[in-house]
Amino acid sequence: MKWFVYVLEMNNGQYYIGSTRNIENRLHEHQNWEDRTTKKHLPVKLLCVKEYTTIKEAIHIEIKLKKWKSRSYTEKFMNQWL
Repeated sequence: MKWFVYVLEMNNGQYYIGSTRNIENRLHEHQNWEDRTTKKHLPVKLLCVKEYTTIKEAIHIEIKLKKWKSRSYTEKFMNQWL
């Protein structure tokens, strides 16, 4: 089963990083006020989606990106595979 790590840009310029199995459904939730973190920062723009084969891989990358809290590291992620 495929897993995805994605990066959104919120209307305040900050990035939102998440992981999911269903990227289309998750993006719909973000864009339709169904996510408490992003609903105050609509509209959101999908900047990047990377596919992984296991949930373990996807969550590892998501946590790593969130832990570093670095815009430049997130941008490197968006420009290349980790």
